[in-house]
Amino acid sequence: STLAPSLLTGIAAPLVTAMVVQLLIGGLYLHRGEPAPTPPINLRNPFDLVSAMQLAALIGAILLVTAITLHYLGENALLALAALSGIADVDAITVSLAGMADGAAVPQTLMSGILLAASTNALMKIAISAFVGGRSLGLWFGFEIGRAHV
Repeated sequence: STLAPSLLTGIAAPLVTAMVVQLLIGGLYLHRGEPAPTPPINLRNPFDLVSAMQLAALIGAILLVTAITLHYLGENALLALAALSGIADVDAITVSLAGMADGAAVPQTLMSGILLAASTNALMKIAISAFVGGRSLGLWFGFEIGRAHV
């Protein structure tokens, strides 16, 4: 993590382990001979001003909510916030938690929060793909998420 290199050593092993497990499970399903679907993709311009402003607003809101949560509810509440934030977006909560590595919170809590947000986000993406495209697409997408970590 460029924002907090001190946190990288604590989250590297769990992320690599999760990647390997996802690759193995996805590989088993792909080996069973189920065809990988190719759903149509509707891409938008990521540099569109409206999209950029929405992302900036989301990151700003998460930064504010994270600081308020830490101040009023403590470090344990950060884990619940990380899980909830990971449902929609993992980047904002990761930036927010990494920014607290300067001593605002215990590093172990920050690392746990980042891993929890990443896990929640990956599971949500797999669930959405399975719901929208069926079991086969969900399995394929789970494999692709694991492969993307390589």
